[in-house]
Amino acid sequence: MSFPAREIPAPLCGHTESGSALESRGRTAVCPVCRSFWDLDSLAAEVRYDAAYCQQRQHADERTGELKFRSLARWLDAERIDVAGRVVCEVGFGGGHVLRGVAARGAKVSGIEASPAAREAARALGLAADRLHAAERLPERLEPAVDVWLFLDSFELLPQPAEFLAWLARSSSPQALALVVAPDAASPSARWLGRAWPHRLADHPFHWSRRGLAELWGRRGWALRSAFSPTKLVSPAMLLAHALLKLDVRPGVAEGVLARTGRLGRFALPFNIGELGLVFANRAGAAGA
Repeated sequence: MSFPAREIPAPLCGHTESGSALESRGRTAVCPVCRSFWDLDSLAAEVRYDAAYCQQRQHADERTGELKFRSLARWLDAERIDVAGRVVCEVGFGGGHVLRGVAARGAKVSGIEASPAAREAARALGLAADRLHAAERLPERLEPAVDVWLFLDSFELLPQPAEFLAWLARSSSPQALALVVAPDAASPSARWLGRAWPHRLADHPFHWSRRGLAELWGRRGWALRSAFSPTKLVSPAMLLAHALLKLDVRPGVAEGVLARTGRLGRFALPFNIGELGLVFANRAGAAGA
């Protein structure tokens, strides 16, 4: 079954010029080439990057931030990405804990974030305000040029990824790398769980497959360097917060429930349900080598 073009936008992967070419699967519109898909429920949702958004996702929570950085540190080490002395920019930095951890490894950090509350939380951690950029007010390019880009569950939130990658190219050093962690639209869990898939959230309208990401980045001058399984460290409280978000529990009620988790936050569990990890390398560096 296909959709009328007027109802569904063309997929962000760029494989078809019209939404009418997409395939229907439940409440999704799937690209027949790469299997990336629109979540039709999320496509119709209105998302506000306000204080409630940050609260629901525990952006300012110290334990959540610690585990996020520990997860990233494992991936950086496994992929042999040394950030010491390099310029690192995280797109969608949340509360800023990852940036603080990367800075402690010797990097010069900057970040891009749509939420004013998240930017304020990052400033409260001691990160320089002039290095924290509002997503809607980006400069023509970042200076100094970025050596390592981090997209930790944020690339799938970009409303215009192709345009953003054009801007990113202007802000990248010739040897730049980009580490992307995102839900995998072509994963078995995405197919089997359908609307129950944990990543089917209001702020995730478009879900990318590995092929969709690799070909989009490839068209913008980046080569896929490696792929990895991004197993995360999460606390029971983090899992509960995500479940409450999935169930659309009101922030005030969710906060009360989470307050009762107590010592559960001390534990950390490995977690990955249908997420992919990719590292891209700027082809400009290869061309100039």
